Amino acid sequence: MPAKTARKAAKKSLFNRKKRTSKSRKTRKKQLQKYLGIGGLFVSFLLFLSFYAFYKQFHQSYTSASSNTSQDFQNQDFYALALLTSKETFAKDFNESPLILADIKVLLISPSHESFAVYDISPDQQVDMPGKFGEEAISRSFALGTLDSSASSTEDSDTNTSQTTSEANFNAGISYTRKALKDLTGLDIDRFVMVEPSLSDFSKNLIIEGSFTELFDKSDVKCIRNSLKTDMTFSDFLHLYSISRSFSSKDIQHVAFTTTEALDAYTRQQTYDSTFAEEKKSIAVLNGTSMPGLASFGARVVKNRGGHVVAVDNAIGSYSDTYIVADDVGSVTVAYLARFFDVSPDRIYEKASYSLGSNESVIDRADVTLILGGE
Repeated sequence: MPAKTARKAAKKSLFNRKKRTSKSRKTRKKQLQKYLGIGGLFVSFLLFLSFYAFYKQFHQSYTSASSNTSQDFQNQDFYALALLTSKETFAKDFNESPLILADIKVLLISPSHESFAVYDISPDQQVDMPGKFGEEAISRSFALGTLDSSASSTEDSDTNTSQTTSEANFNAGISYTRKALKDLTGLDIDRFVMVEPSLSDFSKNLIIEGSFTELFDKSDVKCIRNSLKTDMTFSDFLHLYSISRSFSSKDIQHVAFTTTEALDAYTRQQTYDSTFAEEKKSIAVLNGTSMPGLASFGARVVKNRGGHVVAVDNAIGSYSDTYIVADDVGSVTVAYLARFFDVSPDRIYEKASYSLGSNESVIDRADVTLILGGE
């Protein structure tokens, strides 16, 4: 009896130990699931905050007055985007100290033509700056633009006034930089992204390589709101992101140029079969000002988009504004020239209704005539 009792007790003890072990395992499993659930919620929340910060940044108020509409951007076969990195962090009002550009890239992309080129522009590239500044390094273009800002530099304690001043100064700087890039490349700059040095690699990976993973890095989450400025909407970004993802890294061409002639030659190789070129419009460019070389620049812009120039000359008359006269005012050619040269709809005429330049005989010989004017 004692032996049987001992065996029975041993079995009972073993059963209790197994029961306790099983219960302990279940408890640990529940705790692990609980912790994993909490961790998952934390990660999901962090990702949500990252995405929301990014989303809000692409809906910010810093948009240049010279920017195009989202529809214009998304309906083109070629996209030109300026990717800019400043040398220092952004000043509060963008005019407390000169903001110099340390890295300048222009992306020329066309998914339909399987083309993705990154123009690496030297910050030391000398450019004849628009207006009164003469020849300067393009790295100084933003700083020079803020000098022309009409915003008051007076300190104001009101937040809205301070924000308006900051926006005005930024818009003046970025508009001037875009103008300098347009003059340098002969390409319309559809959109821009400008970042501080801390986001340089982040912006290149995201915009050029289409890598979304760095968006969720904690350091980027903290600084993206204040360190990235753009005129892209979130819809624009998703559109561009889908294009970037369609190219592998070996398909992306990084090119640098020492002369505008070499830059133009490369650009024309990319755009020779663009929608602009396929319209096969004969285009005349007239200089209606006293500024020398303006018609030649207009012709360069046309050729860099794949267009066919039939005449480059001085206008007979003098024009205070720029006009376009065309057989078809709804063509892609007219739309692009209007965007590039900032021609409002009321200065675009069909030949039959145009009377301002009746003495400009070239109008009758070209499908599209661009008359460049200005004070």
